[in-house]
Amino acid sequence: MALIDGSAVLTLFIVGLGYVPVIWVYKEYPKTKLFYLGYTCLVIGAIATILQSLAYAEIFQFILYVIGVMGSGILFCSLLTTIMICAPR
Repeated sequence: MALIDGSAVLTLFIVGLGYVPVIWVYKEYPKTKLFYLGYTCLVIGAIATILQSLAYAEIFQFILYVIGVMGSGILFCSLLTTIMICAPR
């Protein structure tokens, strides 16, 4: 069994702490769905980073980059685009 990278565990801890207010805000304001989904993709990517060192490295690396990086990037970009289009001028 491979060793788990300490920086990946720290990243997961920090992302996990940041996930608590994101969930709270989403429950209070359901219109923040894109932000909630984007941050959820980051959490999935952080978990996949740790799991890829344990087993099935190629699969978890694929999940990390497709869901964690690309998924969160697309969702945050669409959130920014929505804010820019809907913002009062």
